[in-house]
Amino acid sequence: DLIKEWQEANLLPLVQRFYLFVGLGGTLYHCHYDLQPNLHVQLTGRKRFILFPPDAWPSLYPFPVHHDLDRRSMLDLDAPDGARFPEWPRARGTLVELAPGDALYIPPYWWHHVQSVTPETTSMAMWFFEFFPFSAGVPYGVSPRAADITLMRDVEELVGKSFPDAPGEEDCSKSRPVKAGQVAAFMRWLRPRLGLAASDAGSRDADRDALQRLLLRPEEVESMVLAMIQDRFDDE
Repeated sequence: DLIKEWQEANLLPLVQRFYLFVGLGGTLYHCHYDLQPNLHVQLTGRKRFILFPPDAWPSLYPFPVHHDLDRRSMLDLDAPDGARFPEWPRARGTLVELAPGDALYIPPYWWHHVQSVTPETTSMAMWFFEFFPFSAGVPYGVSPRAADITLMRDVEELVGKSFPDAPGEEDCSKSRPVKAGQVAAFMRWLRPRLGLAASDAGSRDADRDALQRLLLRPEEVESMVLAMIQDRFDDE
């Protein structure tokens, strides 16, 4: 009743869906973040959460937006590769353990690494829509600490839209490996133009071929990216 009252007062978004999670001891949900706010309620057994704020992303190395593991960390928290991910020790998380009857609210863009710590666990997640019910376009629960990661996502999407959709990748809700490679090629082209060290990943020939598929000149896409970044900082 309280949740419904808050929704009718435009204080809480409408419930989008419910998920029921049933797992065995050691079941692991890799470190990731969600775009929607959610309330995780523990029914049986115990779960351990490690929570990181949105601005911890430089230390958690997220996969690109168009990757099939979008919103997940490339870092294995159980066996971190310090050579590949040298910034990971800077991540500072908060450990939370849920017992039956406990509930944990996870705001959008907050990273969470989840593991079942008892032989059997059952829990329910209540996902809310991203926006207030009577204020379309106003995101709910997104803190200023998420500004960088939301901008990063928007820039990647903008660059992605500058390439034509590859056959089979028209559905933006699914992974788009071709577009992920194209966006990565553009970013490698952009780095030295911004005074950043050139990336040694990828192939020069493959990157050149990818850039030739742009719908606009690379310099035009660069201008669009810089304008988006400037607009975001002006708004702040």
